[in-house]
Amino acid sequence: MSYPASPVSEATTLTEIRTNAHSMAFVSSSSSSATSLLTSDSEVDSGGFLKSSFRAGGPVICSLPASLEPLSRRLREFMLEQGRETRCLHLADQILLRYRLNPSERYFTGRQSIIGKEPQPILTLLIVMRREPVPDSTIWREVAKKIKITLHSILTHLSVEIIDERLLHRGQCFPVESTHPIFPVWLNICEQILQGAYNTREWVALDCWRYGYEDNASNNEVSVIVSVQETAEGSFHTAAQQVKEVLARNSVENVNVLFIKSDICFISDKPEIGPELPDSACTQYVLPGVSIGIRNSSAGLSTLGGIVELKQRSEWHQFALTCFHCVYPPETPETPDRHRSILHRIPGAQASFAKWMWNPILPNDNMAKQLLRIEQPSTFDLKNTIVHLSNRIKSLRDPEYERLHRLKEAIKKGSDDFLTPRQELNYEMDSKIIEHWEDRRAFFEGFLSKNSHKLGHVFCGSGLHHQIVAAGGYRQIMDWALIRVDKERIPTDAHTLAEIGRPFAYGVNEVPNRFSYEPAVDTGLFDKILFKTGRSTKKTSGRYHGLQKCMLHREPDETAPAGYRIVPTFTHSVSILDNQTFCEPGDSGSLIYKESEKVVGMFFAVSQRINTWNFQLISDIFDDIKIVSGASEVRFV
Repeated sequence: MSYPASPVSEATTLTEIRTNAHSMAFVSSSSSSATSLLTSDSEVDSGGFLKSSFRAGGPVICSLPASLEPLSRRLREFMLEQGRETRCLHLADQILLRYRLNPSERYFTGRQSIIGKEPQPILTLLIVMRREPVPDSTIWREVAKKIKITLHSILTHLSVEIIDERLLHRGQCFPVESTHPIFPVWLNICEQILQGAYNTREWVALDCWRYGYEDNASNNEVSVIVSVQETAEGSFHTAAQQVKEVLARNSVENVNVLFIKSDICFISDKPEIGPELPDSACTQYVLPGVSIGIRNSSAGLSTLGGIVELKQRSEWHQFALTCFHCVYPPETPETPDRHRSILHRIPGAQASFAKWMWNPILPNDNMAKQLLRIEQPSTFDLKNTIVHLSNRIKSLRDPEYERLHRLKEAIKKGSDDFLTPRQELNYEMDSKIIEHWEDRRAFFEGFLSKNSHKLGHVFCGSGLHHQIVAAGGYRQIMDWALIRVDKERIPTDAHTLAEIGRPFAYGVNEVPNRFSYEPAVDTGLFDKILFKTGRSTKKTSGRYHGLQKCMLHREPDETAPAGYRIVPTFTHSVSILDNQTFCEPGDSGSLIYKESEKVVGMFFAVSQRINTWNFQLISDIFDDIKIVSGASEVRFV
């Protein structure tokens, strides 16, 4: 008997397309790339079995990075029945022994790509090998196929994966030191690469990091990382060699060139389930660091960054600051009306959305008042919290509790039944907890039903693809929006106004007393530890990288053969610190600040495959706000 059929296709194309996403092409800084975990040397046979330098298996293999997911309860029980798991591992061990392979561990797990997740985890026998300089991947693939064939009668829908232990973890990016030869010429190199006679049609971005699978930064080589479109399928080996030639012309040696599939994401979140709101996140006044949503839209969630004041005609006015893409309902070619079905009923909506893609929203735009109405906390987070609490209540109101409850009611009516002291204690404790959760649920239901989460509307904003020319003459995308907060949600006294100027604490004491900004704070950021407070990951820290990310934007151009032209823009980056994520979906709009509480920027995008995060400088945002709004000054409250 085999386990129930998996909903995941076993088509060989899935393996072929996905397995090289983390390394489409690779040129090593050394004479040979064979010993590098980044090598793009891979091959998939007609049966869907992969052979690469440090990984083999099939017939369905995930894209890297990939997660380890627990087996479902049903499948776990099936594996244990009649000793299936033990029998399968014994048979696999015999084959491994025959080929003299000595894994550090082997076990059944669910494998799922972190980027472009499969509908369900793939049932996989994962065989983890100790690190070797150059393993024999041909043998690895042969072993994987033999194990698959041997176990097929027991587990029909099984994949087998043999992998170097280092590839179980996500590759890490570390800032390139300022003394490295590439550091002072990086922007010029980007320019030369893009001006070369290369086919950049499918390119998305250029990065430069110390990148690899070693925990020690210095053990990972410096790499120029070129991201290409997710749909790209051609060879990029020639392009990688051409990039290497540009480096050589600039006397930059010992630098790898790596092409990967892009996963740059402007991460507002649309989760199936999210974190539970604390009661203190539902207050009368606006709160930086707490979620926002777009009213009458199913678009994702994000974070309100902070409260700023604009000086207009000698008077100061308060607004909430976040990213523009957080308040702009997106559309995709596949689902053009998915997030706008209600909003499109408003006359002029489609024309306004089209205009705001490339143009700023000017102050007091009447269509913005109707279309871009914002709420805090988001309706999703409020409803999600109510569901969380309802599930908790349901779990405590189990059959035993209901039985004791009926006994208590019967005793009140004169029954001779009784509860033991322990039953009485358990019942009273559970009743108090249920009462507390019911009170909390009623609080959130009331906050939602009274529309207390209505925050205001977009006053002005950058537009989705608005660009500026920043210092040094390089273009940068601006991504900001100012929300005119309803008067009942902005305090009038200075003390309370200062209180809401600080980010929501989420139970953490070490958050700024209030945000502040000085123009000089943008300088001297290299290798500094930066912080942010956002809806999904609360307060986190990361390390600033001195080399900017070059992002390639496609602007409509009727004179261009492809109908668009590629415009390079630059943005700032943060890398992982102490193996802790910096931001996750839902954190877009979070302000990024130094330990001194000085704000340096606002988070807007992530590159999930290499685990880096992008932000725009607050100085550029404030300068652009003044241009678009006509304000003479901008400051934090």
